[in-house]
Amino acid sequence: MPIYEEAEKIGLPVLFHTGHYRPNPADVKYKRPVLRNMDPMTLDRIARSFQKLHIVMAHLGTTVWRTQAAELLKIHDNLYSDLAGSGAWMALSAEQLSGLLKPLVYVRDQEDRYFDKLIFGTDSYTSNIWPITEGIINYEMKLKKIGVSEATRDRVMGGTIASWIGLE
Repeated sequence: MPIYEEAEKIGLPVLFHTGHYRPNPADVKYKRPVLRNMDPMTLDRIARSFQKLHIVMAHLGTTVWRTQAAELLKIHDNLYSDLAGSGAWMALSAEQLSGLLKPLVYVRDQEDRYFDKLIFGTDSYTSNIWPITEGIINYEMKLKKIGVSEATRDRVMGGTIASWIGLE
């Protein structure tokens, strides 16, 4: 695991694909990775071993592993997720997101505790700007509907990443 060790030393965040994709002809031609390799549980070892490494799960595991991905966010301080997915973020309702990230037991002043583990992300094509702007609107709308504080929304929409790369 020397790559993760070096990334941790220099403060380089790492991003892992934890979503799924539909089978296509490239699978046969290129022998693409199997869906099992994208299981968020594979990040548990890395998060435990390199606790100062900022790790991002792209897609919050999508529908295949969303619950497991959310639970990992609650376990590991250095693990984060985006909701990217070329528009798939619209499929996750505010209620579903709240159910995944709200603490099971209410603790005063801790309501946003796991929501700041989200970071805005998109894998939409940059030549078409509308999915990015719609993604921003969708994130903000969901977080407001859930009742996430403005400070946490600011971290989700760029503040967390800015702090990692020294742009605070």
